[in-house]
Amino acid sequence: MALIAIFYVNLKTFSRAKGQSAVAAAAYRAGTQAGFRDERTGVLHTYGRKRGIVSVDIHVPKAAPAWARDPEKLWNHAEAAERRVNARVAFEWIIALPAELNGFQRAALVADLSHLLVDRYAVATMAAIHAPDTHGDQRNHHVHLMTSTRSMGATGFGAKVRALVDQKTGPLEIEAVRAHVAALTNQHLERAGISERVDHQRLLVQARKAEAQGDFGKAALLTREATIHEGQASTAAARRGERLERSGWNAMVHASNAQLLEKFVAAAQQGGRWIEAPARSGADQAQADRTREVAAATPGADSRAGRPTPSKGRAGRTPAGSKLTRQKLSATGGRGTRAQGRDADVLNTQASQASDSRRVERDSSQRYMDMLQSVIEENGQRAAEAVAYARLWNWPSADVHALAAHRVADPRCGVLLRQGIDAATQRTRAHKLGERRRARHGAAMFATARERQAAERAEENQPPAWKPKTRREWADLRRKQRAKLGQAERREWRAQVLVSAQAMSRYVSQAQAAAEKLEHIESRRAAGYPVPGDAMRSKAATLSIQGKARPVFTRRHEPAKPRPNAFRIPPPLNANLEAPSTQTRRRHPRP
Repeated sequence: MALIAIFYVNLKTFSRAKGQSAVAAAAYRAGTQAGFRDERTGVLHTYGRKRGIVSVDIHVPKAAPAWARDPEKLWNHAEAAERRVNARVAFEWIIALPAELNGFQRAALVADLSHLLVDRYAVATMAAIHAPDTHGDQRNHHVHLMTSTRSMGATGFGAKVRALVDQKTGPLEIEAVRAHVAALTNQHLERAGISERVDHQRLLVQARKAEAQGDFGKAALLTREATIHEGQASTAAARRGERLERSGWNAMVHASNAQLLEKFVAAAQQGGRWIEAPARSGADQAQADRTREVAAATPGADSRAGRPTPSKGRAGRTPAGSKLTRQKLSATGGRGTRAQGRDADVLNTQASQASDSRRVERDSSQRYMDMLQSVIEENGQRAAEAVAYARLWNWPSADVHALAAHRVADPRCGVLLRQGIDAATQRTRAHKLGERRRARHGAAMFATARERQAAERAEENQPPAWKPKTRREWADLRRKQRAKLGQAERREWRAQVLVSAQAMSRYVSQAQAAAEKLEHIESRRAAGYPVPGDAMRSKAATLSIQGKARPVFTRRHEPAKPRPNAFRIPPPLNANLEAPSTQTRRRHPRP
């Protein structure tokens, strides 16, 4: 069966705030029988029964001390280097390894990935290669690269490596590491003579790149909807016969996609657009793949024919006179009870080949249905762009359908429609900006009037007799009220500057420029991608120019007139837009 290289890179952190330990995490990934003892807590972490551990290696800088090459001592020193109760104690990169490579080739790739992290950040790295689970996907070869959070020198751990967790540099660093991982993976695939390649970019970016290159088949394959990563919790729940919420969601997504794709396949078959399967059958592929897997392990296997050589008779049928007991395979395509008796290996091989053939055909059908679903989703996105553009002009449904057909057929139409939608967004934003500035100016005027009234009350009124104030307290109160009034006046002045005649004319000019751009884009659209309603709109525009009718199907956005205030507010102290002073003149002498 032809495998497809899968790219997956995920960064995790281990923190004491979550109750995690670098020693415990390393012991689980190493899966040693003796285990690792955490010197900070005194707990011995043993995971001797864990299966699927292929290899565990340590990669450190050249100047690292000798104890850094012992996993248990390495991670105990990493724990001891941290003092905070919520400190990060380790990073972990989980990277998928290509199933097309063999064990030695995957180990070489992991060594290069480890050296990449060591050379880039000068950290200690533990690489644990894990094989696929027995009951899981047999392509799930992956590696856990645990790295220290501090750089390592000749004396041990040094400064913190903050490039991965910084808010500004973190995303850039992770993206750079993903690009390096993809480049190294492709180099090893090329050395192995495998044509498959991986790409670290998002599926949407890859699809657009393929579409720009004219490879619409690859673009259709890449526009699929990504499912939710289930993780080890879902895997453990599945082994217990349970199903978590994300597993149920993925199953529901697959079922709905299959239902939609079945209808699309039927329509494609009726329209004569069905793609024929390759000449080589799934049984031949399964037999060839099975030969490579069991040729070395099966005694008397014939690597050229791809099947074991029986002692009597032919491999294609049951030998004559043999008394074999073979139970019927299950209806789901899985393997039933293995045959027993003389020449049982012949029937067991035939049963394995039949099961592999059904699995290959099922996987091929699923991949083709995924491709068709991606085509449907891509067409839906293109039609949504056409609908959004048509709503700007209040077009009827016939024009919307015609524009959607143009968008699906020609990618350049989508570029034009997106430019029009952006111009309409800029126009709306310019109008709303002026309205928000006017509302903010009104609120600032109201706040100034309120603070002025409070300041006048503090200057004129005397403290009540039942609550006397000292002269200092009364002076502090007046000073605070005057300071609040000064701040309110400065805020009002800044808001008034933003609604001045010059500022409002600037908003209007921005809106007019965006509207003119939208009109220009609409004229280009009408010339290159016409719809049925263009003739009627052109005639209406001509009559409007001659003064015989009002224009239709167009929107004329004019700046909104200022709304009258529901209450009268006294004018600001500085009506000529001069910045108010920070000192306010006292109206009465101090008592």
